[in-house]
Amino acid sequence: MIGARRSAPEDHAAIAELRHLAGVDILTIRGGAHLTEGVVPAMEQDSPGSEPAVVVGLIGGDVIGVATVVRDRHRAILTELFTHPEARGVGVGHAMLAEVTEVARSWNCTDLDSFALPGDRETKNFFESHDMKARLLVVHRSL
Repeated sequence: MIGARRSAPEDHAAIAELRHLAGVDILTIRGGAHLTEGVVPAMEQDSPGSEPAVVVGLIGGDVIGVATVVRDRHRAILTELFTHPEARGVGVGHAMLAEVTEVARSWNCTDLDSFALPGDRETKNFFESHDMKARLLVVHRSL
């Protein structure tokens, strides 16, 4: 059974492993190193209790995906979405995005944003399949 839910304390080890894999994975994508250096600005949280929400993706009872969403005033920002490479293509990412959307709605957010790196067509297509469209491009030049 594929699903998603808010994380629980017992998920921390699995989340840490997934984040490690995501960190290795992102460095293979054009622009990934810059993203890990903090090109995405820190988001301000505008109300008490609006700490980041961590969602886990599941196959059966096994945690095989992680997503993090933060609130920035009226906007929810999906800052992390990763599914274990061996578990991709079966709907775990879709389940996590649906759960993140519910979290954003519970925060009374009116928008949901995320990021896709240049050349990462798989991620861009995933977001577009959920009616998410590009609205900003960040350009860069090393000096």
